[in-house]
Amino acid sequence: MKKLICAVTVLAVSTAQAGVVRVNVGNCPRPSNYVNLYALRVDGFCCPVEEFLFGIDVVVPGVAGVSDVAVETGDGTVLALLGDDDCGVWSGGLGFPDVVAMRAVLDGAWTVIITATSSSTSTFVLNAAQLGDSDFFATPTRVDPANDETGVPADVVFAWNDPTGTPPGDGGPDVLFVFVDSDIGIGIVQEDDSINGTLSITDTTWDPPMNVPPGQDEFGVFYADLPCLVGRLNVTPRGSVTWDDSPLFGPSACPTSPTPLLVLGSGTIVGFDVDVCPWNCGGDNDGNVGIVDFLALLSQWGSPGSCDFDGGGVGIVDFLALLANWGACP
Repeated sequence: MKKLICAVTVLAVSTAQAGVVRVNVGNCPRPSNYVNLYALRVDGFCCPVEEFLFGIDVVVPGVAGVSDVAVETGDGTVLALLGDDDCGVWSGGLGFPDVVAMRAVLDGAWTVIITATSSSTSTFVLNAAQLGDSDFFATPTRVDPANDETGVPADVVFAWNDPTGTPPGDGGPDVLFVFVDSDIGIGIVQEDDSINGTLSITDTTWDPPMNVPPGQDEFGVFYADLPCLVGRLNVTPRGSVTWDDSPLFGPSACPTSPTPLLVLGSGTIVGFDVDVCPWNCGGDNDGNVGIVDFLALLSQWGSPGSCDFDGGGVGIVDFLALLANWGACP
């Protein structure tokens, strides 16, 4: 599966490596150093081999000259993290076929190795030996559009079923983030309004702020509790973390909890095809871009509509795109 770039203030997810998920919690939100750990159940649409994805963020904005960050997991696996120098965020992850395989790697003593102007190591113990399937939400279901659906309109509104079993407004976990990612490199991400109070995601639908690019796209929706951001925990002591030797990190990075926690969640990613000829927008669907479509574009000028190809309202960009694709649809 191609790389995915997403956000939880901003949350970035990448599957550029097989079975790897990266989640960067924060758009440079805090100046302090901290570590995020999270585990997600995913479904077969996303990852036909991996059923569980684990990710780690090592966030070190206060450390000068960082050139490399790696972690050694509970079973001795060494994972080199990918870096974001702007925010000091270094992230990586692993995929697992089941929760048993995941906890075998996660449980035990971890070491965070930072190569910098002043290099350091920090150690913590992740108590994951008892993690089980019941500790995770089910994955979101009945996603619309469905996986492998074709002919999806560019102004699609996505829908899904809540996997948590908690009625809206009852203090349960909310949508963590949604995203759409296209094969031409355009990504659209939106966070849940319970995190920063400024966005308009409802519980089970999402109307992206711009049209989805034509061609192959992927849609993802993820649920989780974020103890450091909203104080609602989907974590038992089986997911607790105890710092041992920690020159850079510690409990103060997560003031709502006495110790950092392993955040648990679930997610779904589906692939679909958007109409490859959006310029045939006049409603006749004749497979040709022509005068009917041109007149429809003029009638929609300055407003959203079927001829709004970039989601910014019908204008000169859309006019030029229609002219550039005049004639038979590809």
